[in-house]
Amino acid sequence: MSIDVKVVSTLQSFQALREPWNALVSDRKENLLGLDATSTFEWFEATLAAFDQAADTRVLVLSSGGELMGLMPVFSDTPQKRWPQLKAPTDLYGGRVGLLLRRFSPDLVSALIEGLDLAYRDWSSFQITLVVGSESALAIEQQCQTGGFNLAKWDQRESPYFPLLSGAEAFQAGISKGLRQLLRTSTNKFKALGELKHLQLTKEAQATELLDIVLDIERKSWKHEAGSAITNNLQQERFYRELFPRAMRSGLLLGQILSLNDSPIAYNFGLQRDGVFSCLKHSHVQSMDKLSPSYLLNLALIDHLRASGVHTYDFMGLPDPHKLRWSNASSTYSRYNARIFNRNLAGRLAFHGYKIKHKLASTVLRPKSKQQAEARAEAE
Repeated sequence: MSIDVKVVSTLQSFQALREPWNALVSDRKENLLGLDATSTFEWFEATLAAFDQAADTRVLVLSSGGELMGLMPVFSDTPQKRWPQLKAPTDLYGGRVGLLLRRFSPDLVSALIEGLDLAYRDWSSFQITLVVGSESALAIEQQCQTGGFNLAKWDQRESPYFPLLSGAEAFQAGISKGLRQLLRTSTNKFKALGELKHLQLTKEAQATELLDIVLDIERKSWKHEAGSAITNNLQQERFYRELFPRAMRSGLLLGQILSLNDSPIAYNFGLQRDGVFSCLKHSHVQSMDKLSPSYLLNLALIDHLRASGVHTYDFMGLPDPHKLRWSNASSTYSRYNARIFNRNLAGRLAFHGYKIKHKLASTVLRPKSKQQAEARAEAE
């Protein structure tokens, strides 16, 4: 099979790829080893608009017989033009990502990696996030072995997900006993305080309204004081301003607000695609913390998602205890950072530097007791 490789680098040329791009993004709701909605064109477009680092992004386009076979967005993360270090734009902000390919054949994977030279001559390394056991991860590992590229992997993290099951009764039976009690108690206490309303925002015209409510709740949440709220991160806020209208226009983004007496007290928003809901952010105002409004909102969201045909809830992030309370059928997937080092001098030097840095870091982080035990063993 003859594979043609070209590089496009203008916004107009990117726009022409929207439909075939999204056609390559396929999730696997049974085990979440596929690409989530952060690999869609809408997420890519918002990243370019929000992150100055991605301004010089280029996209490798693979085709065969006039049929598009794969895409690889990439940008240089180094200011110098010589020996650039490359990254996938989703490494600026993303979730379960990987390679955009029609099929994972060795010739297509090779064409992508080898084609990086066309995008950035004399590149030294390329970084991308991969999911353990995914087709993307296995294909890259195989290509590095056969193609003579060095590969480094680090910072592996687990994220939880769970099935929504066929009905509300079956799902709630799998919720932890403590959470079921909390939901009942919270519902009864709120009845004494006033009227609770669930507001669902999905239309592009509601993008500004949704973000304004989200930011107001963030400022009033524990996250703001802790420094982890969207309102503490201007770059993140800028990204969501770019993402919301684009994702809502395409039917990807779902936002839900819980209000008490018409005053917003909690929110949850995420991306819905291929039967999977990827939870991006959720929080509530600190003054309502003891009543756990986020839990009530999440239960309402789950019921809505099930009715909409969604089968899997991807909590993303780390497997925090509050996420694991939602289902006794929870599983996790693991993602990690991967860096491919080029075969040229720059790549070999970069890989050598990585190994030295990694060795030093592991030495510093080793527990003192282990170091002392090793020292005793050497002395003996």
